[in-house]
Amino acid sequence: DEIKGGKAFIAVQHYNVQQHQYRGRGFTTVYWPQPQFHGFNDYLRLIGVRQVGDEQGEQPGEVLLDRSHANLMLDTQVNRSAFREHDPQQVSRPFLIRVASDGLSSTSPITSRLGELLFIWGSRFTTEEGQLTKLGLTCSVLATTSDRTWSYAWSGGNIPEESFAEPGETPLGRQPLALLLDGSFPAVEIKKDESGRETLAAAAPGSSAAPGKLLLAGCSEMFKNAYL
Repeated sequence: DEIKGGKAFIAVQHYNVQQHQYRGRGFTTVYWPQPQFHGFNDYLRLIGVRQVGDEQGEQPGEVLLDRSHANLMLDTQVNRSAFREHDPQQVSRPFLIRVASDGLSSTSPITSRLGELLFIWGSRFTTEEGQLTKLGLTCSVLATTSDRTWSYAWSGGNIPEESFAEPGETPLGRQPLALLLDGSFPAVEIKKDESGRETLAAAAPGSSAAPGKLLLAGCSEMFKNAYL
């Protein structure tokens, strides 16, 4: 039987930065990347794509930072006493990634008429060309960071203040923030490994899949009502 194709748009957020101020620290703002654990990387790995930083404990998470960033009013939790207060404050940090026109694909009708996008606590993707080719999938990059990009390997606690300073050499360069995948996507099924843990695996071949499209964005916060 033929599996119907289709079109899907999926925005994935692997952490949300929480802003806090504490009386014992002189109300200096600290930033904590709260993990979201969306789990969609289990499927992306099967098709040769990975959202960097969503490793579910396998490796330190990654906070992506870019010289091209924006100012934004964000909720800050202020601990002045036993009671917590919430105060909207202007934040200008490199995890508020601003994608300008040169970072948007001019050949895609999805992005060609956009002036800029704000990837709030955005993350990047990597691809395995061999796996994509094996499945017959094509991948187009629709949005990238600037060429002045770096990252912080987060494994717990607040993001150190010094990590926000742009290093002398930015090792990452331009990184993909949104991808468009096109082709026949494999069916999947849930299996149990040797320890009894449920995992996602490609289903046994036998069904032909109709072509489809999958648009991936490394940020879902940007689509919330407060920012959209």
